[in-house]
Amino acid sequence: MQTLTVYPIVLSLSLGLIGWQLARWGRVPAPAMIGPMLLIAVTAVFGLPHMQIAGWFRLVIQSIVGGYIGRRINRAALISLRSMIPAIATTTTWYVLGTALIGYAVARLALVDLGSAFLATAPGGVAEMTALAIASNVDVAFVATLQTFRVICSNVLVPLVVRWIPARAASAPVLAEEAAGADGVTGTPPPERAPVPWLVVVAVGVCGSLLFLWMNIPAAGVLGSMTAIAAVQLVGFRTQPVPRLVLNLTYIFLGISVGISFNMETVLTLQDSLGILLAATAATLGSSFLLSFVVMRAMRLDLRTALLACSPGGLSLMAVVAEEAGAQTVVVSMLHTVRIIWVVVSMPIFLRIASLF
Repeated sequence: MQTLTVYPIVLSLSLGLIGWQLARWGRVPAPAMIGPMLLIAVTAVFGLPHMQIAGWFRLVIQSIVGGYIGRRINRAALISLRSMIPAIATTTTWYVLGTALIGYAVARLALVDLGSAFLATAPGGVAEMTALAIASNVDVAFVATLQTFRVICSNVLVPLVVRWIPARAASAPVLAEEAAGADGVTGTPPPERAPVPWLVVVAVGVCGSLLFLWMNIPAAGVLGSMTAIAAVQLVGFRTQPVPRLVLNLTYIFLGISVGISFNMETVLTLQDSLGILLAATAATLGSSFLLSFVVMRAMRLDLRTALLACSPGGLSLMAVVAEEAGAQTVVVSMLHTVRIIWVVVSMPIFLRIASLF
């Protein structure tokens, strides 16, 4: 019995490590996450047993990723947010119009109710949209399938596109946090106090994630930790970075957690609605690409940062890719945060409108 329990764990970890190395060999962006995700998904479809990741461990994984992002936020970064107000207004308006138009088209083509179509095409998280679908008595399977397809396509395609873009356009500005010292004030040397050990930083991040989870805030694992670590940085403490080995292991587990959600039933469901899924996903990705050019012009960003910031993929992966691609991680994280919060807050309004038809 013990052997049967250990086997899926050993298999998943082995495939995760192999996927990571294959992705590194193929020069795939964020290889520690994308490699395991794809390899685990393929083997899961063919019925191989895989480890089940407990909810508390998923929260820790998300917390480490969020804390890694939070270390980039300081006083200078907050000052930089003032330049993001036009982009936030633009993206919010764009998401409203995009969800309305694409959702309406999917409802007509797939012969589903507007509520299901809106939740299925909204650029939010899979878990959040599925939970809203259950609470709203709409087609949960359709919502979860289309959301999963969109996120996976975005998580795979957008990093590959970013890989072929020059690291930074000549006209791209340097945000304040890039020119600032460790304490967030340009030209001021960092304080002499010793940095907070990385294990303590992780613990603080987990506490922030638990607080946000208790408050029912979307993407609590990432956003709670990011906020907690940012707060530590803003009050003047230096934080020790998480070792690269720990980060790579975190990304491997994150990729495994996505890959194990696939099975043959998922593939059959995707096959039945493949045309609609492809069209809706292409429309969403096309809309995000157009939006990225608008945001790039409005904020004078480099194209890598704009594409990752406007991508309808996962916050964790886009932030990781931004870090590894040399893009402006804070901008990417902030705009994704706005997107997630907007979707969760606005979807009940969309559902109320849909109930009128």
